[in-house]
Amino acid sequence: MTVLPFIAFCLGYCGCAFLALSQPSHIRRVSGQRVEPANRSRGILRPVGWVCVLVTLPVCIAWAGVSFAALLWPLIIAVSAFLVALTLAYLPGLFRFLVTRTD
Repeated sequence: MTVLPFIAFCLGYCGCAFLALSQPSHIRRVSGQRVEPANRSRGILRPVGWVCVLVTLPVCIAWAGVSFAALLWPLIIAVSAFLVALTLAYLPGLFRFLVTRTD
């Protein structure tokens, strides 16, 4: 049961990172390219991000119960979004492996 908070935070952070990288301005900043990224690469990031964010809720419920999870889930998502924003601002290269072109 002690690993559930870590899993919830990792899912929230990954979900917020995928949602941020689904936006053209962020993906250009991370990849360092001036060209518009392919829609196909962005198209998969948004649904995966939402799935990660939504899966965080059942993990919070399993960890803390329904009543406290209603408070904990938005808190985890807010902290994750803040940390993703800081990562994009100061260390955008950390997300480079997520946007490498394979085509």
